[in-house]
Amino acid sequence: MPTNKMTTLDSFSTIESADCVETCPLNPSIITCCTYQLVTNTTTNTSTETSTNTTTHHQQQQHKGTIYHFKIIQSSHLELVQTLSSLPYGIFDMKYHPYYPLLAVCQTNRTLSIYHVKGKDYSELEFICDYSFHESGMMTSVDWNDHRDDELLSTQLLLTCGDSYGHVHVLELLNFSSIMDTDMHTGHKALHSLSSSPLDSGNIQTAVSLSSTCQLDSNNHNVQLSHLYTFSNAHECECWTSAFHYFNSKLMYSGGDDSLFKLYDIHNQKSIFKSMNMHASGICCIQHSPFKEFEFYTGSYDDTLKVWDCRMFSASQMSSSCGSSCGSNSSHREMRGFQPIHTFELGGGVWNIKPNVSSLLRTSPLRNNPSSLIATATMYNGFHVLDISNQTIVAHYLPEDNLLSYGIDWCGSVLEMHHHDDDDTNLVDDHLSTNHIEFVRKDSNRLYLATCTFYDGTLRLIQMDLEE
Repeated sequence: MPTNKMTTLDSFSTIESADCVETCPLNPSIITCCTYQLVTNTTTNTSTETSTNTTTHHQQQQHKGTIYHFKIIQSSHLELVQTLSSLPYGIFDMKYHPYYPLLAVCQTNRTLSIYHVKGKDYSELEFICDYSFHESGMMTSVDWNDHRDDELLSTQLLLTCGDSYGHVHVLELLNFSSIMDTDMHTGHKALHSLSSSPLDSGNIQTAVSLSSTCQLDSNNHNVQLSHLYTFSNAHECECWTSAFHYFNSKLMYSGGDDSLFKLYDIHNQKSIFKSMNMHASGICCIQHSPFKEFEFYTGSYDDTLKVWDCRMFSASQMSSSCGSSCGSNSSHREMRGFQPIHTFELGGGVWNIKPNVSSLLRTSPLRNNPSSLIATATMYNGFHVLDISNQTIVAHYLPEDNLLSYGIDWCGSVLEMHHHDDDDTNLVDDHLSTNHIEFVRKDSNRLYLATCTFYDGTLRLIQMDLEE
């Protein structure tokens, strides 16, 4: 049974249906919430579930949406600092880059947009560029490649998107270093200049027949999204999730409404593993573990979250580029032998998975008692916090029945931001960097989450009291 108490500290009505919320990694007191609303000509309820539309209906419907940008004040209040309203599209998903002030937004108008997160405390969003997919459905998911892969971190920024037609796309953000030098008046140290050269593999460049570039100039920034290639018809219906391996950016996952799980070698542009036996229903989300190199998580409509060891993938289907990160040197295993490390029965479809990566920071209350906590948005059964290491459900939060829980993320109880010199390398483990900013926590026995529910259009700030 869950043992940790979860309490609502503050809430905000988004009016439209709220379906995703993200915390800014560079300042975890900044959170962004987006909405997805079906526009109809009737007076009936205009809400519709993002997970139940068919592809045909997708193309006949019109949507609208709003981007809300908040600051958490004194660990207990939501302050709205920016609103981008009356957008002629809904928003399915968004993702902050883990190191750079960039936000990627997936839209129902077949478009991926990139925003620059500006200001001394990252409280302002500025549109930079977008890319429109003319032969695709609505964009349903997005992920950045840069996590712990040093090789690609210094050369390029890749993104992956899934869409409602079942395609999986790979794009590159070019010339992004032009927006990394912040204004002098902010007092921020400029991020190091990075090369934004295209993929260095000749095989990839010659094979990309769909490659094209869409550019919108913003305040003299020459930032561009370049479409590299597409895994066409990767799924028979909606691709709900596509995500990069956390430790090896040459590897990528996807999952869809067809219950199909796929692993890709993006260096050689091919699928190297697939299975329809990992879940009994559609796969809604995939997240590689930031805690352990070989673990990843999948969530499904079948009400389960499963923990997997990617070393169990069949060796005969692995590419040499996978290396140790996916166990390519392991012995061959048949598909029927591929079993999860653990299965969490959560009583609702698992739409979203968020690891508590802040627990890796030196200032985290979990620092001296590390546990691999992840949070889930569990559709018709609220929100859960799971301890992956101990295979336990440590908290469950159900604001009301039948609200449809879609969005969740960890956020910070930040009192002030301290900037460190470049030679301060002890702030975080390895190279998991937050731009040399230390976040001072008010309460060492509390954690905070932001959640959003669809039917009532509500963003909530949640406090979780840790067991003494």
